[in-house]
Amino acid sequence: MTRTEIRVSAIIVQDSKIVLIHRKKDGQEYWVLPGGHVEDGESPEAALTREVKEETGRDLLSSKVAFYIDMHPVYSCRVDSGNLIFTGPELANDPAVDWYNPEWVSVKLLPTLTIYPESVKEKLMTAL
Repeated sequence: MTRTEIRVSAIIVQDSKIVLIHRKKDGQEYWVLPGGHVEDGESPEAALTREVKEETGRDLLSSKVAFYIDMHPVYSCRVDSGNLIFTGPELANDPAVDWYNPEWVSVKLLPTLTIYPESVKEKLMTAL
């Protein structure tokens, strides 16, 4: 399947912690929200369900649009309980140069983290 230009992202907050994907790529270390591109023929909601499962190992219980970043929806989500585990196709990437790890991070740490895109970080700090 080919992917579209539309991206979806998930805000998953529980007990004052947020799920972020810790990334190390091309010598850079940063954080992103779980999410990714909508596949051709896939609804944004279906893409969100798929991406949350691939990037956290959790099932999506509910979601609603929290805000948009450049016309890409960012959803406030609830997920089932359990350990976070990354199961996406990116696992085939060489972890020495392209590493993914889902983590629960205290929302108090958001100002100190490098989160991409920057506009997501600004909106998160306002919303949380």
